[in-house]
Amino acid sequence: MLLNPWDLPPEAVPCTVDLGSAGKGRRKTMTFYRIPAMSQGPEARRDRDGRCYLAYMYNFYLFRWYKGDGAASIHHGHLGCRNSTRLAWDLPINEPWDPAVLERRGRQWARDHDTMHRNRR
Repeated sequence: MLLNPWDLPPEAVPCTVDLGSAGKGRRKTMTFYRIPAMSQGPEARRDRDGRCYLAYMYNFYLFRWYKGDGAASIHHGHLGCRNSTRLAWDLPINEPWDPAVLERRGRQWARDHDTMHRNRR
């Protein structure tokens, strides 16, 4: 997909990669744009039953950690999404129920997960 640079968010950083020889002494390059992963939260919320949980989104992985639970559920979506998709993993957390803990652990899980799948290609 081709994008015009003026359509990109201001935090996009251009990166140029040398793809090797294009023949007749020319080099072939490609420019792509790195955009930092989006994040939202963490914030405290209540479900329909009144149970309190923390919600945090990083790179469209949505983490929900209910007070008193030893793991956060992982969804695909964002904080404003009512129909997020539950994913097959849980994030075990054996630390105090705290927004900073969820943010740190969720961010690390998402980065590790994406790196693992990127290296499989």
